[in-house]
Amino acid sequence: MRLAPVTFGLIGINVAIYLAMLATAGSAHRLAFTAGQVTEWGAIVTSRVQDGEWWRLVTAMFLHGSIAHIAFNMVALYQIGAYLEPWYGSRRYLAAYLICGVASSIVSAWWYRGSEIPQVGASGAIMALIGAGVVSAWRIGPRGRTFRNALIVWGLVTVVNGFAATANNAAHIGGFAAGALGVWLFGHRGGEAVAQLARDPVPPDDRPGAITCPRCHAGNARGSRFCGSCGAALATNVTPSG
Repeated sequence: MRLAPVTFGLIGINVAIYLAMLATAGSAHRLAFTAGQVTEWGAIVTSRVQDGEWWRLVTAMFLHGSIAHIAFNMVALYQIGAYLEPWYGSRRYLAAYLICGVASSIVSAWWYRGSEIPQVGASGAIMALIGAGVVSAWRIGPRGRTFRNALIVWGLVTVVNGFAATANNAAHIGGFAAGALGVWLFGHRGGEAVAQLARDPVPPDDRPGAITCPRCHAGNARGSRFCGSCGAALATNVTPSG
């Protein structure tokens, strides 16, 4: 929690709002909320956004339609946030989450402009983090290859599952694109990492106390015995960096 306070804060806000929705829902609608319920709480309905209710582009990011919906999204947010928040710093990470999340909401509202279907969920903002992570990992060269490829697969699986489950892929794709574009244009940490690679072809990982694998050069947490990327044994006498 110390390394990712914003991530845990966002999870807490999402869960608190979901519990509040549960407390006000009838017993017949506690496994999955109705369209009317999520609309009342602030879901995106394009016609209402066009009528001036722009705040729905933000509130919809913190609403979920069912226990499965929020569970999957919060697990995903924890997994990606634990990596990216220490890398970007909490303020930039939060800015990326909120700004790119709103961008995904705008794309979603435009895509469903002829529909009254309410749109909710944090997955657009989470996909923005995935898109941001892909670009950041690409910019640091070979050291980020494993993480970059894992995020690309994650994003593709999310989109494929979205088609299979008729989920909101407009928000997913819009969020991914917004996050990737945002880091491409404003991600100074990526530029610093490229400059570091020019000075040192095998730089240590940025996490405090991390150990660089001698085989694939991936960073590993303090105390690791084997590399999380390639499985190679890590020497016990390696001095952690940072």
